[in-house]
Amino acid sequence: MKIAQQHVTLVHRYPVWAGDNADMTRILTVLERESEALLPVHIEAKTARSRRELERVDSMIDRLMTDIDGRGDFARPSEGARLERYQAAREDAVRRIDEEKSEAAGAALLSLAIQDRGGRRVFNGDAESCVTYLVGREYDSISVEAPAFDVPEHQVSLTADKERGMHLRVFSTDDRWATATMTYLQKEAGGGSPWWGFMRSTPFLLASYVIALAFILYNIGDFIAKVTTDTGTFPQAVGTYVWMLWSVLVLAGSLLGVRLTQAWIRAFEVVPDGSRPRGRMVVAWFAGAAAAIALSVVANVVTDALRG
Repeated sequence: MKIAQQHVTLVHRYPVWAGDNADMTRILTVLERESEALLPVHIEAKTARSRRELERVDSMIDRLMTDIDGRGDFARPSEGARLERYQAAREDAVRRIDEEKSEAAGAALLSLAIQDRGGRRVFNGDAESCVTYLVGREYDSISVEAPAFDVPEHQVSLTADKERGMHLRVFSTDDRWATATMTYLQKEAGGGSPWWGFMRSTPFLLASYVIALAFILYNIGDFIAKVTTDTGTFPQAVGTYVWMLWSVLVLAGSLLGVRLTQAWIRAFEVVPDGSRPRGRMVVAWFAGAAAAIALSVVANVVTDALRG
Protein backbone atom coordinates (compact mmCIF):
# COMPACT_ATOMS: atom_id res chain seq x y z
CA MET A 1 0.00 0.00 0.00
CA LYS A 2 1.42 3.35 -1.03
CA ILE A 3 1.57 6.11 1.56
CA ALA A 4 0.29 9.46 0.31
CA GLN A 5 2.87 12.22 0.56
CA GLN A 6 1.98 15.81 1.17
CA HIS A 7 3.56 18.36 -1.12
CA VAL A 8 3.53 22.12 -1.57
CA THR A 9 3.63 24.14 -4.78
CA LEU A 10 4.58 27.81 -4.63
CA VAL A 11 4.20 30.11 -7.63
CA HIS A 12 5.19 33.74 -8.15
CA ARG A 13 4.61 35.78 -11.32
CA TYR A 14 6.31 38.89 -12.63
CA PRO A 15 4.07 40.41 -15.37
CA VAL A 16 7.10 42.34 -16.60
CA TRP A 17 10.73 41.45 -15.93
CA ALA A 18 13.75 43.14 -17.47
CA GLY A 19 17.37 42.72 -16.42
CA ASP A 20 20.86 42.16 -17.69
CA ASN A 21 22.98 39.02 -17.85
CA ALA A 22 24.24 39.53 -14.30
CA ASP A 23 20.66 39.69 -12.96
CA MET A 24 19.73 36.46 -14.72
CA THR A 25 22.93 34.78 -13.53
CA ARG A 26 22.05 35.57 -9.91
CA ILE A 27 18.61 33.97 -10.30
CA LEU A 28 19.98 30.85 -11.95
CA THR A 29 22.70 30.64 -9.30
CA VAL A 30 19.95 30.11 -6.71
CA LEU A 31 18.60 27.25 -8.82
CA GLU A 32 22.12 25.86 -9.18
CA ARG A 33 22.79 26.04 -5.45
CA GLU A 34 19.56 24.23 -4.61
CA SER A 35 20.37 21.60 -7.24
CA GLU A 36 23.78 20.99 -5.68
CA ALA A 37 22.08 20.45 -2.32
CA LEU A 38 19.95 17.72 -3.93
CA LEU A 39 22.89 15.82 -5.43
CA PRO A 40 23.21 13.43 -2.44
CA VAL A 41 19.53 12.51 -2.87
CA HIS A 42 20.16 11.88 -6.56
CA ILE A 43 23.27 9.81 -5.87
CA GLU A 44 21.44 7.71 -3.30
CA ALA A 45 18.60 7.01 -5.73
CA LYS A 46 20.96 6.12 -8.58
CA THR A 47 22.99 3.69 -6.47
CA ALA A 48 20.06 2.15 -4.58
CA ARG A 49 19.85 -1.05 -6.63
CA SER A 50 23.61 -1.69 -6.56
CA ARG A 51 23.75 -1.02 -2.82
CA ARG A 52 20.96 -3.50 -2.22
CA GLU A 53 22.88 -6.04 -4.31
CA LEU A 54 26.02 -5.37 -2.25
CA GLU A 55 24.08 -5.89 0.98
CA ARG A 56 22.68 -9.20 -0.35
CA VAL A 57 26.14 -10.45 -1.35
CA ASP A 58 27.65 -9.40 2.01
CA SER A 59 24.86 -11.26 3.77
CA MET A 60 25.59 -14.45 1.81
CA ILE A 61 29.33 -14.14 2.53
CA ASP A 62 28.62 -13.67 6.25
CA ARG A 63 26.37 -16.75 6.38
CA LEU A 64 28.93 -18.86 4.54
CA MET A 65 31.76 -17.77 6.81
CA THR A 66 29.59 -18.39 9.89
CA ASP A 67 28.95 -21.96 8.74
CA ILE A 68 32.65 -22.58 8.14
CA ASP A 69 33.69 -21.03 11.47
CA GLY A 70 30.94 -22.96 13.29
CA ARG A 71 32.41 -26.28 12.17
CA GLY A 72 35.91 -25.25 13.20
CA ASP A 73 37.12 -26.62 9.89
CA PHE A 74 38.60 -25.38 6.64
CA ALA A 75 36.34 -24.47 3.79
CA ARG A 76 35.35 -27.35 1.58
CA PRO A 77 36.11 -27.12 -2.17
CA SER A 78 32.49 -26.33 -3.02
CA GLU A 79 32.37 -23.65 -0.31
CA GLY A 80 35.62 -22.18 -1.51
CA ALA A 81 34.19 -21.90 -5.03
CA ARG A 82 31.04 -20.25 -3.66
CA LEU A 83 33.12 -17.82 -1.62
CA GLU A 84 35.09 -16.85 -4.74
CA ARG A 85 31.84 -16.24 -6.65
CA TYR A 86 30.44 -14.14 -3.82
CA GLN A 87 33.62 -12.08 -3.55
CA ALA A 88 33.64 -11.50 -7.33
CA ALA A 89 29.98 -10.42 -7.14
CA ARG A 90 30.87 -8.10 -4.28
CA GLU A 91 33.70 -6.51 -6.24
CA ASP A 92 31.36 -6.04 -9.19
CA ALA A 93 28.72 -4.35 -7.00
CA VAL A 94 31.32 -2.02 -5.46
CA ARG A 95 32.58 -1.12 -8.94
CA ARG A 96 29.05 -0.36 -10.15
CA ILE A 97 28.37 1.81 -7.10
CA ASP A 98 31.53 3.83 -7.75
CA GLU A 99 30.62 4.28 -11.42
CA GLU A 100 27.05 5.30 -10.60
CA LYS A 101 28.24 7.75 -7.95
CA SER A 102 30.67 9.32 -10.40
CA GLU A 103 28.01 9.58 -13.12
CA ALA A 104 25.38 10.99 -10.76
CA ALA A 105 27.78 13.51 -9.21
CA GLY A 106 28.69 14.82 -12.66
CA ALA A 107 25.08 15.33 -13.74
CA ALA A 108 24.14 18.74 -15.16
CA LEU A 109 22.54 20.96 -12.55
CA LEU A 110 20.26 23.03 -14.80
CA SER A 111 18.31 22.28 -17.96
CA LEU A 112 17.61 25.28 -20.19
CA ALA A 113 15.03 25.01 -22.98
CA ILE A 114 14.64 27.76 -25.60
CA GLN A 115 11.64 28.06 -27.89
CA ASP A 116 12.25 30.06 -31.06
CA ARG A 117 11.13 30.07 -34.66
CA GLY A 118 13.38 27.15 -35.41
CA GLY A 119 11.84 24.95 -32.72
CA ARG A 120 12.91 23.89 -29.26
CA ARG A 121 16.55 23.76 -28.18
CA VAL A 122 17.80 22.24 -24.91
CA PHE A 123 21.06 23.03 -23.13
CA ASN A 124 22.28 21.50 -19.85
CA GLY A 125 24.86 23.18 -17.65
CA ASP A 126 25.49 25.50 -14.72
CA ALA A 127 24.12 29.03 -14.19
CA GLU A 128 26.91 30.89 -15.95
CA SER A 129 26.99 28.61 -19.01
CA CYS A 130 23.20 28.80 -19.38
CA VAL A 131 23.27 32.61 -19.41
CA THR A 132 26.19 32.56 -21.86
CA TYR A 133 24.14 30.28 -24.11
CA LEU A 134 21.29 32.84 -24.06
CA VAL A 135 23.47 35.81 -25.05
CA GLY A 136 22.75 37.06 -28.55
CA ARG A 137 19.89 34.63 -29.18
CA GLU A 138 16.39 35.60 -30.25
CA TYR A 139 13.69 33.51 -28.60
CA ASP A 140 9.98 33.55 -27.83
CA SER A 141 10.24 31.82 -24.47
CA ILE A 142 12.64 30.01 -22.19
CA SER A 143 12.32 27.56 -19.32
CA VAL A 144 14.88 26.44 -16.77
CA GLU A 145 14.37 23.26 -14.75
CA ALA A 146 16.32 22.55 -11.60
CA PRO A 147 17.68 20.10 -10.89
CA ALA A 148 18.22 18.74 -14.39
CA PHE A 149 18.50 15.24 -12.90
CA ASP A 150 15.53 13.29 -11.60
CA VAL A 151 14.50 14.13 -8.02
CA PRO A 152 10.68 13.87 -8.03
CA GLU A 153 10.35 15.17 -4.46
CA HIS A 154 11.90 18.59 -5.25
CA GLN A 155 11.65 20.68 -8.41
CA VAL A 156 12.23 24.35 -9.16
CA SER A 157 11.41 25.95 -12.48
CA LEU A 158 11.62 29.33 -14.17
CA THR A 159 9.54 29.98 -17.26
CA ALA A 160 9.68 33.27 -19.15
CA ASP A 161 7.79 34.52 -22.17
CA LYS A 162 8.12 37.82 -23.99
CA GLU A 163 4.33 38.16 -23.91
CA ARG A 164 3.52 36.88 -20.40
CA GLY A 165 6.51 37.76 -18.24
CA MET A 166 8.32 35.45 -15.84
CA HIS A 167 6.96 32.71 -13.58
CA LEU A 168 8.76 31.02 -10.71
CA ARG A 169 7.54 27.66 -9.43
CA VAL A 170 8.77 25.55 -6.52
CA PHE A 171 7.45 22.04 -5.85
CA SER A 172 8.55 19.99 -2.85
CA THR A 173 7.48 17.53 -0.23
CA ASP A 174 9.38 19.70 2.28
CA ASP A 175 7.40 22.85 3.11
CA ARG A 176 10.38 24.62 4.69
CA TRP A 177 12.65 23.88 1.73
CA ALA A 178 10.04 25.16 -0.73
CA THR A 179 9.44 28.37 1.24
CA ALA A 180 13.15 29.09 1.67
CA THR A 181 13.89 28.43 -2.02
CA MET A 182 11.08 30.72 -3.19
CA THR A 183 12.27 33.43 -0.79
CA TYR A 184 15.80 33.27 -2.24
CA LEU A 185 14.42 33.39 -5.79
CA GLN A 186 12.17 36.37 -5.13
CA LYS A 187 15.04 38.23 -3.50
CA GLU A 188 17.19 37.87 -6.62
CA ALA A 189 14.39 38.26 -9.18
CA GLY A 190 12.72 41.25 -7.53
CA GLY A 191 15.33 43.67 -8.84
CA GLY A 192 14.27 42.91 -12.40
CA SER A 193 10.66 43.93 -11.84
CA PRO A 194 10.72 47.51 -13.20
CA TRP A 195 8.62 50.33 -11.77
CA TRP A 196 7.46 51.17 -15.28
CA GLY A 197 6.07 47.68 -15.85
CA PHE A 198 2.49 48.99 -15.58
CA MET A 199 3.09 50.93 -18.80
CA ARG A 200 2.86 47.66 -20.71
CA SER A 201 -0.60 46.91 -19.37
CA THR A 202 -3.44 47.12 -21.88
CA PRO A 203 -5.62 49.55 -19.82
CA PHE A 204 -2.76 52.05 -19.42
CA LEU A 205 -1.68 51.88 -23.05
CA LEU A 206 -5.23 52.06 -24.38
CA ALA A 207 -6.07 55.11 -22.25
CA SER A 208 -2.80 56.80 -23.21
CA TYR A 209 -3.29 56.27 -26.94
CA VAL A 210 -6.94 57.33 -26.83
CA ILE A 211 -6.04 60.59 -25.09
CA ALA A 212 -3.07 61.28 -27.37
CA LEU A 213 -4.84 60.44 -30.64
CA ALA A 214 -8.03 62.22 -29.62
CA PHE A 215 -6.06 65.35 -28.86
CA ILE A 216 -4.07 65.14 -32.11
CA LEU A 217 -7.07 64.40 -34.35
CA TYR A 218 -9.22 67.02 -32.64
CA ASN A 219 -6.61 69.67 -33.30
CA ILE A 220 -6.21 68.53 -36.91
CA GLY A 221 -9.97 68.68 -37.44
CA ASP A 222 -10.19 72.07 -35.78
CA PHE A 223 -7.42 73.38 -38.01
CA ILE A 224 -9.08 72.04 -41.17
CA ALA A 225 -12.43 73.54 -40.17
CA LYS A 226 -10.89 76.96 -39.59
CA VAL A 227 -9.08 76.87 -42.93
CA THR A 228 -11.93 75.54 -45.09
CA THR A 229 -15.01 77.20 -43.58
CA ASP A 230 -16.02 80.78 -42.87
CA THR A 231 -17.45 80.01 -39.45
CA GLY A 232 -14.45 77.96 -38.33
CA THR A 233 -16.64 74.94 -37.68
CA PHE A 234 -18.04 72.15 -39.82
CA PRO A 235 -21.75 72.13 -40.70
CA GLN A 236 -23.80 69.79 -38.53
CA ALA A 237 -24.19 67.09 -41.21
CA VAL A 238 -20.51 67.16 -42.05
CA GLY A 239 -19.60 67.36 -38.40
CA THR A 240 -21.46 64.12 -37.67
CA TYR A 241 -19.45 62.23 -40.28
CA VAL A 242 -16.24 63.85 -39.08
CA TRP A 243 -17.02 62.80 -35.51
CA MET A 244 -17.72 59.21 -36.62
CA LEU A 245 -14.50 59.09 -38.65
CA TRP A 246 -12.61 60.67 -35.75
CA SER A 247 -13.95 58.01 -33.34
CA VAL A 248 -13.01 55.12 -35.65
CA LEU A 249 -9.52 56.50 -36.20
CA VAL A 250 -8.97 57.02 -32.48
CA LEU A 251 -10.15 53.49 -31.59
CA ALA A 252 -8.30 51.74 -34.43
CA GLY A 253 -5.16 53.77 -33.89
CA SER A 254 -5.25 53.11 -30.13
CA LEU A 255 -5.67 49.36 -30.55
CA LEU A 256 -2.85 49.27 -33.10
CA GLY A 257 -0.66 51.38 -30.82
CA VAL A 258 -1.29 49.04 -27.89
CA ARG A 259 -0.32 46.02 -29.97
CA LEU A 260 2.81 47.61 -31.39
CA THR A 261 3.94 48.94 -28.01
CA GLN A 262 3.45 45.59 -26.28
CA ALA A 263 5.40 43.93 -29.10
CA TRP A 264 8.20 46.44 -28.58
CA ILE A 265 8.20 46.35 -24.76
CA ARG A 266 8.75 42.69 -24.04
CA ALA A 267 7.28 41.26 -20.87
CA PHE A 268 10.58 39.42 -20.42
CA GLU A 269 13.92 40.73 -21.59
CA VAL A 270 17.55 39.95 -20.81
CA VAL A 271 19.95 42.59 -22.13
CA PRO A 272 23.77 42.69 -22.20
CA ASP A 273 25.44 44.01 -19.05
CA GLY A 274 25.23 47.80 -18.91
CA SER A 275 22.49 48.05 -21.55
CA ARG A 276 19.00 49.42 -21.02
CA PRO A 277 15.81 47.46 -21.74
CA ARG A 278 13.41 48.69 -24.39
CA GLY A 279 10.84 49.68 -21.78
CA ARG A 280 12.93 52.63 -20.63
CA MET A 281 12.94 54.01 -24.17
CA VAL A 282 9.15 53.85 -24.26
CA VAL A 283 8.96 55.57 -20.88
CA ALA A 284 10.98 58.42 -22.35
CA TRP A 285 8.67 58.55 -25.37
CA PHE A 286 5.51 58.70 -23.24
CA ALA A 287 7.05 61.36 -21.02
CA GLY A 288 7.93 63.44 -24.07
CA ALA A 289 4.45 63.00 -25.59
CA ALA A 290 2.74 63.94 -22.32
CA ALA A 291 4.93 67.02 -21.97
CA ALA A 292 4.19 68.06 -25.58
CA ILE A 293 0.44 67.68 -25.06
CA ALA A 294 0.55 69.60 -21.78
CA LEU A 295 2.54 72.45 -23.34
CA SER A 296 0.17 72.56 -26.30
CA VAL A 297 -2.87 72.81 -24.03
CA VAL A 298 -1.25 75.59 -22.01
CA ALA A 299 -0.31 77.41 -25.22
CA ASN A 300 -3.88 77.20 -26.52
CA VAL A 301 -5.28 78.48 -23.26
CA VAL A 302 -2.85 81.39 -23.20
CA THR A 303 -3.54 82.21 -26.88
CA ASP A 304 -7.32 82.22 -26.35
CA ALA A 305 -6.92 84.40 -23.29
CA LEU A 306 -4.82 86.93 -25.18
CA ARG A 307 -7.30 87.01 -28.07
CA GLY A 308 -10.17 87.51 -25.68
